[in-house]
Amino acid sequence: MALAANAAFAQTSDSDYRLSSVTLSSGESALSNGIGGSVTVTNATETLYFQVAANYVQFMYGRNYGCAYVAGSGGFFDNTPWIGPYVVVQPLKYLTFTTWEGVSAGAGGDPSWKGRFFFAYNNATIDLGPAYVAYTVLHYQRDVVNNLPGAGLNVPLGKRFRWVIGCDYSLRDHKPLFASSLTYTF
Repeated sequence: MALAANAAFAQTSDSDYRLSSVTLSSGESALSNGIGGSVTVTNATETLYFQVAANYVQFMYGRNYGCAYVAGSGGFFDNTPWIGPYVVVQPLKYLTFTTWEGVSAGAGGDPSWKGRFFFAYNNATIDLGPAYVAYTVLHYQRDVVNNLPGAGLNVPLGKRFRWVIGCDYSLRDHKPLFASSLTYTF
């Protein structure tokens, strides 16, 4: 219900913000597990992003600066608040680098007033048209760093829908992680 209220506000506000996309996702990836959803609201220079899933809720607010996108992010993961910067650099149309780091108030599932390292996510993606290849390095709390090579497909379904299906392979856990999402763009 909160998502619907936010979407309605974005469409009827006097500002130049507009509802840009809505996504439903499922599966397991470097950053998510299970079913989730997200809403993106934009104007000419800013992006607001809100995402919910079974054990987390998060938001981002950012701006484009040439070939870079810089955002502040935060949320709750297993009842533990966190914040951190999010930066995407796209020096070439087909090449994207992402870095995202967070600090939290306690450990996931064990909130406290003690600040601590929460995660570091670094990714390089090469876009090959409808396909992509990626390499992700994920460090989460005190877990051993996880390297995840991956690949996937971006499949347009008409003018407004896009289906993404991908697989990362966890070199740390020796298992594939399959995920999929369906996005409607306004």
